[in-house]
Amino acid sequence: VRFAKLVSISEKSPDRIDPVCSHYATCNGCDFLHTSYKKEVEFKLNNITRSLSFLGEFPIKFHEANSRINYRNRIQLHYNKKPKSLGF
Repeated sequence: VRFAKLVSISEKSPDRIDPVCSHYATCNGCDFLHTSYKKEVEFKLNNITRSLSFLGEFPIKFHEANSRINYRNRIQLHYNKKPKSLGF
């Protein structure tokens, strides 16, 4: 597993927007709030299409969420044994 951290942006994509959530930079719960919802759907559809390409070509029906934020009903907590802490 590899991790990366954004240090700076030398040139913004025309698709980049300011995240609608003030916790976006520190939370890691949402991956695409820096771009429009239309672009997020495009990224996700391309990803699932590429991931399943070994099965051949078939139509994928993608259902967009009614709301981009405030709809999640599940969280994944992680436990760090050394400091005995629980977090997202």
